[in-house]
Formats: sequence, C-alpha cells, structure tokens
Amino acid sequence: MGKNASLLELCLAFICNSFSNSDNKIDISSLSSELQQKLVDYMIKTEDDCEKLITILKVAKKLRALDLSNCYPSSSLIVKVGDFCPSLRELNLQNCRGVESKTICTVIEKCTLLETLILNDIWNVDDDCMKAIAQFCSKITVLSLQRCRRVTSEGLIHIAKSCTDLRSLDTKDNRSIEDDAISAIAKSCTKLVYLNLKSCLHLTNSSIVEVVSRCTNLRVLNLKNCARLTDDAFIGHFKCSSLTKINLDFCLFVSTKVLTTLITCAPNIDEVNMQYLIFEVDPFLDFLKRTSHRLRKLHLFNDYNFIDDELLFKVAELCPNLKRFFVGSNDVRRLINNVITDKGIGKIALSCKEITKVFLSELAITDESLKVLVQNCPITVLSIKDCQQVTDEGLRYAGQYLPNLEKLSILGSYTITDSGVLEIAKNGKLQEIRLIDCHKLSDAGVLQLQYCKKLRVLHLAESYSITSSPIIELFQILKIVDLNISYCKRMGPYFFEA
Repeated sequence: MGKNASLLELCLAFICNSFSNSDNKIDISSLSSELQQKLVDYMIKTEDDCEKLITILKVAKKLRALDLSNCYPSSSLIVKVGDFCPSLRELNLQNCRGVESKTICTVIEKCTLLETLILNDIWNVDDDCMKAIAQFCSKITVLSLQRCRRVTSEGLIHIAKSCTDLRSLDTKDNRSIEDDAISAIAKSCTKLVYLNLKSCLHLTNSSIVEVVSRCTNLRVLNLKNCARLTDDAFIGHFKCSSLTKINLDFCLFVSTKVLTTLITCAPNIDEVNMQYLIFEVDPFLDFLKRTSHRLRKLHLFNDYNFIDDELLFKVAELCPNLKRFFVGSNDVRRLINNVITDKGIGKIALSCKEITKVFLSELAITDESLKVLVQNCPITVLSIKDCQQVTDEGLRYAGQYLPNLEKLSILGSYTITDSGVLEIAKNGKLQEIRLIDCHKLSDAGVLQLQYCKKLRVLHLAESYSITSSPIIELFQILKIVDLNISYCKRMGPYFFEA
C-alpha cells in the first residue's frame, strides 16, 4: 500500500486480507451496497486470487455492477458470478477471451436483471449468447459486442424481437452483420440513443434508411468505414432530430451534400467526422455557417484540390469555438501542391484560440505553423505526421509554450533529432509520447524522456537506431504501462530478460 493511500483504501485492503484467513473473515453482508461495490472493485484491481474473489462475491448480496474486463478470469469464476450475483444490473466481461459461449449463456440465464452487458473482444460470443439475452434479459438497455465476429444477423434479429428497451448497441468491427439485422433493430428498438456500426462492411443504404428514419431518438451514430453507403441513405429519409454526433469517416461514396440534410433535420448537431467524403465546397461552407456557434471538432482529410489556405481562412472565420482540429491527407503525392501552408494554419491558430487537440498530417508547413499554434492555443494533444519541414525548433516552441501538453505524437520524421526530444522532455505533464519512424532518434534522445515523470505510454516503433539500454533505464525510473518497440531491430535478445 502506497504512502498516499486513502483511509478507504486501507480499510478495503484490511477487509480483503481478512479473507486470506478462514478464521478471521469480516462479515461484509451488512455493508451498504455502495461499500460492497467498492470492495469488489478494489479486489479486482489489486488481487489475483480468484478464490478470494469468489468468497467475497458469495456474501456481497447487494452487488449491482461487476467489471471483470481485461482480468482474464477463469470459466469457473464466471459461472460463480451467475450463482452468487443474480441481482447484477451491470456486467463487463470485455477481453475475457478464453470464456466459452456456454459459460456466458449460463451467466445470462441466472442474471436476469441485467441492464448493461459488455462482451467486447470475446471471441466465443455467438448467436447462442444472443438467444440467451433475448430470452432471459429482455429488459437490457446497453449491449456492446465490439469485435464479436461470431455474432451474425440471426443473433441480432433475436435481440431485435425481444429487447425493445435497448438504448445503446455497439457492433463495431463485426463483418458478419448484414442489412436484415440492422433493419430489424431499427424497426423494433426505436428508443436507441447510441448506435455504433463502425466497419460493419456489409451494410448498405437499405438498413441505414431504416435507422435514420425510425430511430428518431438517436444522439450518436457511428458509420465509419461503412463503405457501401451513398448520399441516398440520408437525403430524404433523415429524421434523427436529436442527433448530436455522427461519424462518416471513410464512407467513400457519401458526399458533403448530406451535411445540408443533417443540419436541417438535426439542428443540435455539434460533431461530424467526414474524412474522405466526396468533397463539395458549397454544402460544406453552408454547414459551417449554420453550426459555427457550437461546432467543436473538425476533421479535414480530403483531396487537396478542395482543402487549401483559402478554405482554412473561411473555417477560421466561421468556427472560432473549435476545440479539436485535424487537417491533412494520407496521400503524400499531394504534397507537391503545397496548397496548405503556414498562412492557413496560422489563421486557424489566431482565430480559434480554444483548440486543445491538433493533428497535422503530410502538410508542407514549417516550424512557423507550430510556433503560432502553440503561442495562441492551449494544446494538450499534438500529433504531427510526415511534416518534414517541422524540425527541432518546432518542438522547442512546443516545450516552451505548452506547459499542459499531455500527449505528443511524431510520426515519420526525418528532421526531428535528440535535441528536439530534449526540448519536449522538459514538459512535466506529458503522459503519452509516440516517436514512431523517427529516423534520427537515438538512445541519447530516448534517455531524455526520464524527465517526463508522469509518462505512462511510450511508443518507439520503427526507431531503427535505438537499443534496449535506455528503455531499461526508463523502466527503472518511470511507471510506463504501455510500451511499443515493434521493428526496433537493435533491441537485442537480452531486453525481455532485463
């Protein structure tokens, strides 16, 4: 137990330790539901002893929520959840990958009061689990099935028929779901306020027409990478008047014409992701004019024939309240046009002084852009990808003017050296640093990161010159929990032993 442990944590630790001694167990049945909840949460966070957790679950009759995400619990523990916690309202099993479908079905059959169920990244979740939910947990309101790729349209149709109180459904990255399932959901689950269909690649206009015309309570709709959609899915059908956020990134056959429909039918919309839409300037500018007072996030990743300094000037004029600004391209060949320059970025920085998150990708900008951005905007997250005219001098400005910078990403740089890393390492609040494919980064630069006392995430992928030596030293000094050194070919065979 650390020096800064609270009195509550000390008490929870004492209670947990009492369960190691069968003669001195503390009776927790009389504790309030809130304290029982805190005890179980604390034990999951700090203990690896499944038997001790089972013992506590057996007497924590007032438990209403259980989060076993990323704990890799055994199937026997999951079964005990059903035996001992029939009153659960919320259950999170995210990333419990070894759990079998039958085990999950058993829990569902016993926890019939469940309202929230998170099953993300469990490979064995299948249509049998969906049938069990439909049969035993028909009052469920939140269901998350990210990357549960054995769930098919058949399983979701069972959900649609029985779980009509559903408010939130997440089927992100499920490539087995087709139009019939989403159409059934839209027709039956009209209370939906959140729907994530990202990368459900088989969906077409027919199911999305049902969603946008029937689910009128929707506030958040994610259709990123649903690449078969066109404008016809929205224009003339859209009735989601409560919508505030929509993600249309990589809907390659959808154009900015749909923005006119969105703002007309959903007057409170304040966030639209539109990377790689078919870009037409007039409807885009009309959208900006009609949302300028509240628009907080803007992604401009399209053909440079349309996005240039002149367009950025208009964005700066119309959207002074922007909080997040992302601009660039993934096509480096368009750099030859040089149509986004320091002038455009400078105008954004001088007009939109509330920006906290900036992403700049493959732009022909220089250190001057970075200088004016960091001098005028309270940036906490900064990402620079393949901007080869940004040098150590730009990082010096960032280190000097961004005392609250928390996340920094430099990707694909031939110009950033150890000197630039030293300038940014002086920032005491940095928590995440990504220096990926930085060709001039060496061990000396990596070692400078020891001054980032709050650093928890460090990604150095494709940094071909670094060795294991500075990494080992950083681990002795800092509390890094997320390290990426893929393709760092000089790590050596002894790194993992160390």
